Amino acid sequence: MLPQGAVLGNGVLIGTLSIPPEGLRGPVPDGTTWFGSPAIRLPALAPHASFPEASTYRPTPQLIAQRLFVEFFRIVLPSTLFVVLASLMMNATDILQDYISLYQWLLLLPLLYVAAGLVSVLLTAALKWIVIGRYRVEQKPLWCGFVWRSN
Repeated sequence: MLPQGAVLGNGVLIGTLSIPPEGLRGPVPDGTTWFGSPAIRLPALAPHASFPEASTYRPTPQLIAQRLFVEFFRIVLPSTLFVVLASLMMNATDILQDYISLYQWLLLLPLLYVAAGLVSVLLTAALKWIVIGRYRVEQKPLWCGFVWRSN
């Protein structure tokens, strides 16, 4: 959003719903990037890496098939893990009620829910480390496995 009288230099990038910085003498410096309200200057972007058109705008049928394979697991895996954990939770509570009193069972139930939550968090973190690994400063094309796995 540019206020009346704002003067921008060449190649200035202002983020969506952001305003140019206030209090500058003269135009906003050439080639700078700003975000927010009040505006914060973002560091210079790394030089753009060039990738072949097949991995950016015109993916091959093989890349599309690979993407669909990854997306299948991104859709199915979370709900599958939820169903498995919920089933284990239900089985544990069903078995426990045969061996302990109702009062003990009611006291133990919140602890089982907390344990199931911790297992889900730890499992999610472990899967992240296995599937994605560590993030490094690098540029990747849109149509590559790393981008699909890290979304």
